[in-house]
Amino acid sequence: MVGLFTNKAVVVINGGQPRTMPVGQTTPEGVRLISADSESATFEIDGKRETLRPGQKGVYAKSEEHTSELQSHVR
Repeated sequence: MVGLFTNKAVVVINGGQPRTMPVGQTTPEGVRLISADSESATFEIDGKRETLRPGQKGVYAKSEEHTSELQSHVR
């Protein structure tokens, strides 16, 4: 995450451009934002949930051929 807000997170997926996600949104890569506040954000992909704090990365394998990387860092 590039930034955290109540009910929103700014994320970088697969090294792409930062984008703002509201809670409930699912990206084309299949990453869904479940919750967000000023401390952390919880994401879901393929039914698996992971809570990230600023500075952490999450890597999700949808299949052997497709992996999504969710980057978490604060500016």
